Amino acid sequence: MILMQLVQYGKNTHVLINYLTQYQLIHLERAVEAVQDITGQSLSEGILVNVAYPLCGRLGYGD
Repeated sequence: MILMQLVQYGKNTHVLINYLTQYQLIHLERAVEAVQDITGQSLSEGILVNVAYPLCGRLGYGD
């Protein structure tokens, strides 16, 4: 198994991040707090943005 990043988050974390930021449209700062409250994982706003990129690509945004 090859790690692409120093830290990798699971599928459920990605789903939660996309749900909060893309579906509920929660601001990144508050989404970071919510993810930490729910999962105990400390994330940066940049991680939230990076997690959203693949979803946007699958939906056809940014072409």
